[in-house]
This record gives sequence, C-alpha cells and structure tokens, in this order.
Amino acid sequence: EVPDLPESLFANPENPPFKTNYRMAQAVVARLHAKGTASRTTELQAIAKEGGVTGHLGAAGIAAILNEIGTASRSTAVEALVAGGTLFDGAELVAALNACGTATRSTVAANVIPHNEKYTADEQKAILATIGSASRSKVSALF
Repeated sequence: EVPDLPESLFANPENPPFKTNYRMAQAVVARLHAKGTASRTTELQAIAKEGGVTGHLGAAGIAAILNEIGTASRSTAVEALVAGGTLFDGAELVAALNACGTATRSTVAANVIPHNEKYTADEQKAILATIGSASRSKVSALF
C-alpha cells in the first residue's frame, strides 16, 4: 500500500518530494486492486494509455503498483509504465527490479534505462547489484 503523505509536501514545488506523484500511484493501486488478478496487467496498460502513470511515482509507489500484479507479468507491467511516461530514478528502478523475477531483470533494466535521466555512480551500483552477474555487463553498457 502506498503511504498517505501530508498535504504540505505537495504545497511547495521546492520540496524534493514534490517531483514524486504519490497520489497518482495510490489511484493506480486502487484501480488495480478493484480488478481481478487476471486482468490487472491489462488494466495497468489502460491506465498508462489514459496518462495515469506519468512522471515519478516514487519507489514505494512503483513497489505498490507492481505488488498488485502477478510476478509473471511484472516485466510487462514495467513496460506499460514506461510506455505511459513513468520516469524512474535510481531508487524507483531498483524497486521495480526487486519486484521482478531475477530472470527478467536485465530485460526490464534495458527497457527502462534509455528512457530516463542519467544515473549517478551510486545509483548505477545499486541497479547493477540487483542484476545477475551474467547480465551485468550488458546492463552496465546502457549507462
């Protein structure tokens, strides 16, 4: 579940949390939760087409959304988020990768990294730590 945040965080654009749209993530989780588990990935794709997942959703928001999706469909869910305009900073990408099965993590990273801002050295290190050793060089080349 996405934590409720105080209204004051959204009042001042100078506040760093302002870049993260927790309310959007909460609305997405609510819509997914209302659907049967078999149709949640399709629902997320529909939400993405409607523009309901733009910008940064926060690591907690990404994790909460992916937690509503069955593990076998989580890489497809991340593709839907990317297509819908979701941006992933280092922590958000790590949250997404940790939610996905180890076999799909390098593919998920390859889908996300080209659509986002440059990652710091620390973020790159954290991202690569979630990737299996056999795929690390492939993912590292994307930075």
